[in-house]
Amino acid sequence: MVYEAQQSMSATPQLVLWPALALLVTVLSFNLLGESIRDEVNTR
Repeated sequence: MVYEAQQSMSATPQLVLWPALALLVTVLSFNLLGESIRDEVNTR
């Protein structure tokens, strides 16, 4: 099963690119949201 997926990924890399970019944007947005909440809560 992994071998078949590897062949399709090398044939059409956009099948991997768009979900990877969506995951990257999601993780970065949650990271920035968490940092801004932390900065608001931990005022010195």
